[in-house]
Amino acid sequence: MNDDIKNTLTRIDQMVPRMRLIHKNVEYDKHALRKEVLDQTEFGKDVIKAFANAEKELQRRKEQKLRPQKTG
Repeated sequence: MNDDIKNTLTRIDQMVPRMRLIHKNVEYDKHALRKEVLDQTEFGKDVIKAFANAEKELQRRKEQKLRPQKTG
């Protein structure tokens, strides 16, 4: 299992236990979402990409805060 899948499953588990996601009029609970990710469906792959992109964005913002701000 690659790191992106592991990280995605971890993130899903950390969310509110009763999390609901509606995609194309289908409602997914946490377990259904985990199954999509593990089965590598198209939707599951999109979920993995979304979590990976969100993770990169959080890291970028964190690094940006750590850099000293240039003053005029």
